[in-house]
Amino acid sequence: MQTSSNTSRRTDTNWTLKELRSRVPGVEHVVAVSADGLLIGDTETMPRDAAERTAATASGLQSLANGAAKLKRIIDGNPTEASYSPLVIIELSDGFMYVRQGAKGTLLAVLTGQDNVDAGLLDAELNALVDKLGSYLATEERSSGSAG
Repeated sequence: MQTSSNTSRRTDTNWTLKELRSRVPGVEHVVAVSADGLLIGDTETMPRDAAERTAATASGLQSLANGAAKLKRIIDGNPTEASYSPLVIIELSDGFMYVRQGAKGTLLAVLTGQDNVDAGLLDAELNALVDKLGSYLATEERSSGSAG
């Protein structure tokens, strides 16, 4: 159930994501993803079910990348050091998917076209957006109450 504060938060997030899309040529879609892989907000440039699948895909990619980072630490002999992958870039047949880790495990996922995307500008904008939104995107831990 969405409360008015959740709806307001989603609207604010959507507006901010749309700003990113307008500032970086070639960006087609942007989604914000909770630590547990749920859609927090998006640019409203694709159907809701596609935005939710994009969020789930981004979450899975980030999990795999963090696993690879952890494996590298183990190989390097530092298994107890923290490891994560702050940015995942996947080349698609018709563009790219960028997944940037944010506050408390939240993610920003960006789908771009194949041409004319300045990866440096996009990375800088994603970093600025993560800093700007900070813990605003972070979701509270869910209680472990029983389903009833």
